[in-house]
Amino acid sequence: MDDECVVTGSRPSESPVQMPGECRDDLYIKETSIPDPSRPDRPSYRFDGLFTRRPIKQHDFIGFYTGAWMHETAGDSLTPLQSAYAVHLQEGMLIVPSLSGGGGASKRVSYKAHPMSMANEPPPHTRANAYLHQFVLGAEDVEEAPSSSSAPENKRGRSATQTDADDQLFYCVALVACRDIPADAEIWWHYGPHYEPVRRSRNYEAGRPCFLGRGDEAKVQHPTDALQRKVSRTCVSRMIQTPDNTDEDDTGDMGDTSDEEWTQKKEKKKRRRSRGGMPGAGRVAAALRNEEGGDVP
Repeated sequence: MDDECVVTGSRPSESPVQMPGECRDDLYIKETSIPDPSRPDRPSYRFDGLFTRRPIKQHDFIGFYTGAWMHETAGDSLTPLQSAYAVHLQEGMLIVPSLSGGGGASKRVSYKAHPMSMANEPPPHTRANAYLHQFVLGAEDVEEAPSSSSAPENKRGRSATQTDADDQLFYCVALVACRDIPADAEIWWHYGPHYEPVRRSRNYEAGRPCFLGRGDEAKVQHPTDALQRKVSRTCVSRMIQTPDNTDEDDTGDMGDTSDEEWTQKKEKKKRRRSRGGMPGAGRVAAALRNEEGGDVP
């Protein structure tokens, strides 16, 4: 796979998008294939979707969901459009794609900056072919990841060992294929049950989510294996534990937490890295599981 994520549009005015270290190099944007039941005179809705030029195998990495990283409490200040595209991580963080265009209703999410946000939900009576998977990466997997020596001065009672360990963890979410996707197919993922208010307001019904069987998580392709390079720093964030934290100082306020307690907390977060998301934003970084094993048709 090439080093760059190149997403081309269906209209001549759209130029290729090049984002090294963010997604596969065989994706493109064009008008969705989802039929519009209210308009039999046209084959599909008039909004864009995400497609692949080449086949994608089950469990393969597709691309990172990108945007501004913030604490979940910032969700109350988002516009309805931002909230509809925001993704909520289990650790209480949000990823919010940026908007482009004019003011008011003319604003939209930029497919050039955030192509994974163009992936639609499956239409009724169909099943998703992808899901949003959460990864926790080490500094060795991330481009220009600051070393522990460049981290902000420790002012919260933690030892140097605690601070160093936290600085080496980077959170990110990416679309992953939950079944084989043929060439030139549209990529669909189910946004989760907490998106239902948005579906009702937009008067549409989504198809079914995909399910993972037992043991499937171990088969998920690692981003660095798919990209053949380190992950772009713009795709990841350190932990943001309080509303005042930023990605430059997001280690949170742990007070007088001991070394042992700190280590236990970090190990617990690692174990939870692929579990379901939390309510509070439009889309949830979670894969639904079939606890009996195997796919649910």
